[in-house]
Amino acid sequence: MFPKKSKNKELNRALQKQRKKWNKGYIDYYAVAYKHVTMLCSYLQLSTIIKHTTLQLIKKMMDINEKFFTLKTKGEYRILACLKIACEIREYFLPERLLISMAREQTEEYVNLLTSSVKKNINKEYALIKKELKIMISFPEKPNLISHICNELGLSQRRETELFIYYGVIRRYLNRIYKLKGYIVGLIYILYKDECDIKLTDLEQKFEVNRATIYSRKAELEKIMNYIKKREKHKNAKA
Repeated sequence: MFPKKSKNKELNRALQKQRKKWNKGYIDYYAVAYKHVTMLCSYLQLSTIIKHTTLQLIKKMMDINEKFFTLKTKGEYRILACLKIACEIREYFLPERLLISMAREQTEEYVNLLTSSVKKNINKEYALIKKELKIMISFPEKPNLISHICNELGLSQRRETELFIYYGVIRRYLNRIYKLKGYIVGLIYILYKDECDIKLTDLEQKFEVNRATIYSRKAELEKIMNYIKKREKHKNAKA
Protein backbone atom coordinates (compact mmCIF):
# COMPACT_ATOMS: atom_id res chain seq x y z
CA MET A 1 0.00 0.00 0.00
CA PHE A 2 2.93 2.38 0.82
CA PRO A 3 6.31 2.41 -0.94
CA LYS A 4 9.14 0.94 1.17
CA LYS A 5 12.18 2.12 -0.78
CA SER A 6 13.12 4.70 -3.37
CA LYS A 7 16.14 5.45 -5.56
CA ASN A 8 15.92 9.06 -4.41
CA LYS A 9 18.14 9.31 -1.30
CA GLU A 10 16.12 12.06 0.40
CA LEU A 11 12.82 10.29 -0.22
CA ASN A 12 14.31 7.01 1.00
CA ARG A 13 15.44 8.72 4.25
CA ALA A 14 11.94 10.17 4.70
CA LEU A 15 10.35 6.74 4.15
CA GLN A 16 12.65 5.20 6.78
CA LYS A 17 11.62 7.86 9.30
CA GLN A 18 7.96 7.28 8.43
CA ARG A 19 8.32 3.53 9.00
CA LYS A 20 9.93 4.16 12.41
CA LYS A 21 7.01 6.40 13.32
CA TRP A 22 4.49 3.74 12.30
CA ASN A 23 6.32 1.06 14.30
CA LYS A 24 6.39 3.02 17.58
CA GLY A 25 5.28 0.95 20.55
CA TYR A 26 5.49 0.44 24.31
CA ILE A 27 9.31 0.70 24.50
CA ASP A 28 9.43 3.97 22.53
CA TYR A 29 6.68 5.60 24.62
CA TYR A 30 8.28 4.41 27.85
CA ALA A 31 11.70 5.74 26.74
CA VAL A 32 10.23 9.24 26.30
CA ALA A 33 8.54 9.07 29.74
CA TYR A 34 11.77 7.75 31.30
CA LYS A 35 13.76 10.66 29.84
CA HIS A 36 11.19 13.18 31.15
CA VAL A 37 11.14 11.67 34.68
CA THR A 38 14.96 11.52 34.83
CA MET A 39 15.15 15.20 33.86
CA LEU A 40 12.51 16.20 36.46
CA CYS A 41 14.12 14.22 39.30
CA SER A 42 17.54 15.61 38.45
CA TYR A 43 16.30 19.21 38.38
CA LEU A 44 14.29 18.82 41.62
CA GLN A 45 17.14 16.85 43.27
CA LEU A 46 14.83 13.94 44.13
CA SER A 47 16.18 10.59 45.30
CA THR A 48 16.44 7.54 43.06
CA ILE A 49 13.70 5.78 45.06
CA ILE A 50 11.19 8.50 44.06
CA LYS A 51 12.36 8.24 40.45
CA HIS A 52 11.88 4.43 40.45
CA THR A 53 8.47 4.70 42.16
CA THR A 54 7.34 7.24 39.52
CA LEU A 55 8.53 4.93 36.72
CA GLN A 56 6.70 1.96 38.28
CA LEU A 57 3.46 3.98 38.26
CA ILE A 58 4.08 4.91 34.61
CA LYS A 59 4.66 1.24 33.69
CA LYS A 60 1.44 0.17 35.42
CA MET A 61 -0.57 2.84 33.58
CA MET A 62 1.05 1.87 30.26
CA ASP A 63 0.12 -1.78 30.88
CA ILE A 64 -3.49 -0.58 30.95
CA ASN A 65 -3.12 1.86 28.05
CA GLU A 66 0.10 1.83 26.01
CA LYS A 67 -0.43 5.38 24.73
CA PHE A 68 -1.46 6.94 28.07
CA PHE A 69 1.55 9.31 28.18
CA THR A 70 1.82 10.13 24.46
CA LEU A 71 -0.46 13.18 24.29
CA LYS A 72 1.59 16.39 24.37
CA THR A 73 0.03 18.32 27.25
CA LYS A 74 -2.01 15.57 28.92
CA GLY A 75 0.98 13.23 28.88
CA GLU A 76 3.09 15.83 30.67
CA TYR A 77 0.40 16.42 33.31
CA ARG A 78 0.14 12.66 33.81
CA ILE A 79 3.89 12.33 34.37
CA LEU A 80 3.78 15.18 36.91
CA ALA A 81 0.78 13.51 38.60
CA CYS A 82 2.76 10.23 38.87
CA LEU A 83 5.65 12.16 40.42
CA LYS A 84 3.26 13.74 42.94
CA ILE A 85 1.84 10.31 43.90
CA ALA A 86 5.36 8.83 44.21
CA CYS A 87 6.37 11.64 46.62
CA GLU A 88 3.26 10.95 48.72
CA ILE A 89 3.93 7.20 48.79
CA ARG A 90 7.56 7.79 49.85
CA GLU A 91 6.59 10.52 52.36
CA TYR A 92 8.59 13.24 50.66
CA PHE A 93 7.31 16.82 50.88
CA LEU A 94 7.44 18.34 47.38
CA PRO A 95 6.08 21.91 47.27
CA GLU A 96 3.15 22.04 44.86
CA ARG A 97 4.29 25.36 43.40
CA LEU A 98 7.62 23.75 42.48
CA LEU A 99 5.86 20.80 40.83
CA ILE A 100 3.55 23.11 38.84
CA SER A 101 6.50 25.25 37.71
CA MET A 102 7.89 22.16 35.93
CA ALA A 103 5.02 22.15 33.41
CA ARG A 104 5.80 23.77 30.06
CA GLU A 105 2.33 25.34 30.12
CA GLN A 106 3.26 27.32 33.25
CA THR A 107 4.53 30.72 32.13
CA GLU A 108 3.94 32.94 35.19
CA GLU A 109 6.78 33.41 37.68
CA TYR A 110 4.49 33.17 40.73
CA VAL A 111 2.04 30.27 40.92
CA ASN A 112 -1.33 31.09 42.44
CA LEU A 113 -2.56 27.76 43.80
CA LEU A 114 -6.18 28.95 43.92
CA THR A 115 -6.43 29.93 40.26
CA SER A 116 -3.73 27.84 38.53
CA SER A 117 -5.17 25.92 35.55
CA VAL A 118 -2.00 23.78 35.50
CA LYS A 119 -2.68 22.68 39.09
CA LYS A 120 -6.26 21.74 38.17
CA ASN A 121 -5.06 19.67 35.21
CA ILE A 122 -2.39 17.87 37.27
CA ASN A 123 -4.93 17.14 40.04
CA LYS A 124 -7.41 15.81 37.47
CA GLU A 125 -4.83 13.31 36.18
CA TYR A 126 -3.69 12.59 39.77
CA ALA A 127 -7.25 11.54 40.73
CA LEU A 128 -7.62 9.47 37.53
CA ILE A 129 -4.34 7.56 38.07
CA LYS A 130 -5.08 6.86 41.75
CA LYS A 131 -8.53 5.56 40.84
CA GLU A 132 -7.26 3.46 37.91
CA LEU A 133 -4.47 1.85 39.96
CA LYS A 134 -6.61 1.66 43.13
CA ILE A 135 -3.98 3.49 45.17
CA MET A 136 -4.85 4.14 48.80
CA ILE A 137 -2.10 5.97 50.68
CA SER A 138 -2.51 5.08 54.34
CA PHE A 139 -1.35 7.33 57.16
CA PRO A 140 2.01 6.02 58.49
CA GLU A 141 2.63 5.32 62.17
CA LYS A 142 5.51 7.81 62.35
CA PRO A 143 5.25 10.24 59.43
CA ASN A 144 8.42 11.98 58.25
CA LEU A 145 6.19 14.97 57.51
CA ILE A 146 6.01 15.83 61.24
CA SER A 147 9.81 16.14 61.46
CA HIS A 148 9.93 18.17 58.25
CA ILE A 149 7.25 20.65 59.40
CA CYS A 150 8.83 21.01 62.88
CA ASN A 151 12.20 21.67 61.26
CA GLU A 152 10.70 24.33 58.94
CA LEU A 153 8.94 26.06 61.85
CA GLY A 154 11.94 25.79 64.18
CA LEU A 155 10.04 23.76 66.80
CA SER A 156 12.09 22.03 69.49
CA GLN A 157 12.72 18.29 69.78
CA ARG A 158 10.39 18.16 72.80
CA ARG A 159 7.49 19.59 70.79
CA GLU A 160 8.23 17.26 67.90
CA THR A 161 8.05 14.28 70.30
CA GLU A 162 4.74 15.66 71.70
CA LEU A 163 3.33 15.85 68.17
CA PHE A 164 4.25 12.21 67.49
CA ILE A 165 2.48 11.20 70.74
CA TYR A 166 -0.67 13.21 69.89
CA TYR A 167 -0.64 11.85 66.35
CA GLY A 168 -0.35 8.25 67.63
CA VAL A 169 -3.49 8.79 69.75
CA ILE A 170 -5.66 10.43 67.05
CA ARG A 171 -4.36 8.54 63.98
CA ARG A 172 -7.12 5.89 63.95
CA TYR A 173 -9.84 8.59 63.92
CA LEU A 174 -8.49 10.57 60.92
CA ASN A 175 -10.45 10.55 57.68
CA ARG A 176 -8.36 8.92 54.91
CA ILE A 177 -10.01 10.92 52.13
CA TYR A 178 -8.12 14.03 53.32
CA LYS A 179 -4.38 14.65 53.14
CA LEU A 180 -2.19 14.04 56.18
CA LYS A 181 -0.49 17.43 55.74
CA GLY A 182 -3.72 19.27 56.58
CA TYR A 183 -4.16 17.30 59.82
CA ILE A 184 -0.58 17.83 61.00
CA VAL A 185 -0.67 21.57 60.24
CA GLY A 186 -4.05 21.79 62.01
CA LEU A 187 -2.68 19.95 65.06
CA ILE A 188 0.34 22.28 65.26
CA TYR A 189 -1.99 25.28 65.03
CA ILE A 190 -4.09 23.96 67.96
CA LEU A 191 -1.13 23.09 70.19
CA TYR A 192 1.45 25.80 69.50
CA LYS A 193 -0.39 28.78 67.97
CA ASP A 194 -0.02 30.93 71.11
CA GLU A 195 2.93 29.22 72.78
CA CYS A 196 5.22 29.51 69.73
CA ASP A 197 3.52 32.47 68.02
CA ILE A 198 2.69 30.46 64.89
CA LYS A 199 0.84 32.57 62.34
CA LEU A 200 -1.75 31.25 59.91
CA THR A 201 -0.10 33.04 56.97
CA ASP A 202 3.22 31.26 57.67
CA LEU A 203 1.49 27.86 57.63
CA GLU A 204 -0.30 28.74 54.39
CA GLN A 205 2.83 29.90 52.57
CA LYS A 206 5.33 27.32 53.84
CA PHE A 207 3.17 24.21 53.52
CA GLU A 208 0.66 25.26 50.83
CA VAL A 209 -2.44 24.55 52.91
CA ASN A 210 -5.12 27.23 52.62
CA ARG A 211 -6.67 28.66 55.78
CA ALA A 212 -10.10 27.18 55.05
CA THR A 213 -8.52 23.69 55.14
CA ILE A 214 -6.57 24.52 58.33
CA TYR A 215 -9.73 25.73 60.11
CA SER A 216 -11.66 22.69 58.88
CA ARG A 217 -9.01 20.18 60.09
CA LYS A 218 -8.63 22.14 63.35
CA ALA A 219 -12.38 21.83 64.07
CA GLU A 220 -12.31 18.11 63.21
CA LEU A 221 -9.26 17.49 65.42
CA GLU A 222 -10.82 19.35 68.35
CA LYS A 223 -13.89 17.09 68.11
CA ILE A 224 -11.67 13.99 68.02
CA MET A 225 -9.62 15.16 71.01
CA ASN A 226 -12.76 15.99 73.03
CA TYR A 227 -14.19 12.56 72.21
CA ILE A 228 -10.97 10.84 73.39
CA LYS A 229 -10.98 12.86 76.64
CA LYS A 230 -14.62 11.94 77.35
CA ARG A 231 -13.93 8.27 76.66
CA GLU A 232 -10.92 8.32 78.99
CA LYS A 233 -13.00 9.96 81.76
CA HIS A 234 -15.71 7.35 81.30
CA LYS A 235 -13.14 4.52 81.57
CA ASN A 236 -11.61 6.04 84.70
CA ALA A 237 -15.07 6.45 86.30
CA LYS A 238 -15.85 2.77 85.65
CA ALA A 239 -12.50 1.71 87.13
